[in-house]
Amino acid sequence: MSFLITRYKVEDYSEWKDVFKETKESRKKAGEKKYRVFRNYNNKNEIIVFQEWESIKKAENYADSKGLSNCLKKAGVIDKPDMYILTEARKKK
Repeated sequence: MSFLITRYKVEDYSEWKDVFKETKESRKKAGEKKYRVFRNYNNKNEIIVFQEWESIKKAENYADSKGLSNCLKKAGVIDKPDMYILTEARKKK
């Protein structure tokens, strides 16, 4: 399994959420399988997005895409996001 975990700081969560909703279909076409959104308990404008992707390559392509860069500006992201592309560690039998 392939995952992308991203931490965003935004001006306004509601504005960010609207843009995130608008991009649902394009993310799905890019290979996103599912996602979960979390907010920092002490700072409601700090967001963590946990996404599962079809492959590492698709997660990398999305993370590096011009489309994502444009969405971040539109969504009011106020600093460079922290992004981590991960694979699941397998247990030894």
